[in-house]
Amino acid sequence: MIQKDIRNYFFIITTISFLNVGAQDVEAIFQRGNSLHMDGKYEEALMYVDSSLNMDSSLYQRFHFRAELKAKLGLYESAIEDVDRCISRCTCSTRNYHVSNYYLDRASLRLLMGDTLEALNDANRSVNLKSGNWKALNYRSGLYEYYLNYEAVAISV
Repeated sequence: MIQKDIRNYFFIITTISFLNVGAQDVEAIFQRGNSLHMDGKYEEALMYVDSSLNMDSSLYQRFHFRAELKAKLGLYESAIEDVDRCISRCTCSTRNYHVSNYYLDRASLRLLMGDTLEALNDANRSVNLKSGNWKALNYRSGLYEYYLNYEAVAISV
């Protein structure tokens, strides 16, 4: 009886230790990616961040970080997919604030891809979600000016 209780106790302690080490490993891997990012080693950083997300994808903010890395590597479409994950997964109490900024980030990515109209649509979504977002208001006004002065002229020619 005592031996069985000791085995159960050992199993529980081992399982808890394994889970804690697993969580620490995921965080350590992510932080290694973050350090590499700060050193400008974006490709290597992306490998670490991908690995941490494959182990635990519950922290949606890490998809945003990965989107930033992908953008720096010119992987705009894939970065947009990660921003879309952030938009759909954000359920926090300050959701409007965060999602407004995610829309703005997606607008920037779309502009880098040459899709001014969709960038403008995302800037509008950002402003509509959080009307006091001055960054979104300024960005949107710049997009309107660009669109009206350059793209509308190119369309009419």
